[in-house]
Amino acid sequence: MGFSNDAKNEGARVHLESSKLILAELSAFVRTCCEIKIKSKNISLEFVTENASTARRIFTHLKGYSNQLEAYRKKSTSLVKNGQYIIVMNDKYAIDDLLHDTNFIYNGQYFNKGSYIMADRLKSDKEERAYLRGAFLGAGSITNPEKSYHLEIVCREEDFAEDLKNLINKRGLKARSSKRKNSHIVYIKEAEQISDFMALIGLSQSLLKFENIRVLKDLRNNVNRVVNCETANINKQIEAAQKQIADINYLKEIGKYQGLSDDIKEIAQIRLENEYYTLKEIAEKTKDHYTRSGVNYRLKKISKMAEKHRGAEDERDEG
Repeated sequence: MGFSNDAKNEGARVHLESSKLILAELSAFVRTCCEIKIKSKNISLEFVTENASTARRIFTHLKGYSNQLEAYRKKSTSLVKNGQYIIVMNDKYAIDDLLHDTNFIYNGQYFNKGSYIMADRLKSDKEERAYLRGAFLGAGSITNPEKSYHLEIVCREEDFAEDLKNLINKRGLKARSSKRKNSHIVYIKEAEQISDFMALIGLSQSLLKFENIRVLKDLRNNVNRVVNCETANINKQIEAAQKQIADINYLKEIGKYQGLSDDIKEIAQIRLENEYYTLKEIAEKTKDHYTRSGVNYRLKKISKMAEKHRGAEDERDEG
């Protein structure tokens, strides 16, 4: 079972204590996963979902309108890996009542659909939450947070997508919308925003799982950043130490080493004997006679002297 499927299973179990909340969810189902089928003079509604729990919830809601319902499962195909659950309503009078109650059609005008959200049908906080939950159950998905952070709801109509985005953002979230082939996508990509949306529609257990994964993922990323930073610092220290040793040996080769002051030669000798020592460790080796800054100052003097003599040699070679 994937993370998104588990989240839908939980959402489909959220208790609804009133018919208004059921209607709010149905309003979203009608707009996200329902098709009006017209053959000759016969009309039917088909609700399609890949999630079994969502299918059962839709079926239960529809029984409040009619007992003339069919439900069956279509096997998986190359396009639909998990198969589909289809609930069919054939009772025309019940269909008319449902589509009228959800403000989806008016006066039996089946081709004049009201895809946008009717504010007068969502008068309370709970109704808005139920509507958003229905939209997620009907056409939403959440990417496995182990891989990335992405929640989306697929909308067939642009006006519905825009209204849905505004309803989500009314809660202080930052949903965005985009077009994908023939669909319009309302999506959230920030992890905290996805958590807030899950809390909004009542996915408490899925939210805990999401947050646990997110915390562990962030922890691993922080550890990796620290390790990478430390590795980079170690590499820089090694490169600097190797250059310092090369400068000291160069001064010895050209007979300039003995002319250095005793304090500089002391630091140089410790560096030669301890290739991987940090500046702090060299300072400690002198029994703190010199500070880290003092050690660095003397090694820089060696490097400057070496660079000066190398430059002089280059000038002679060119001449």
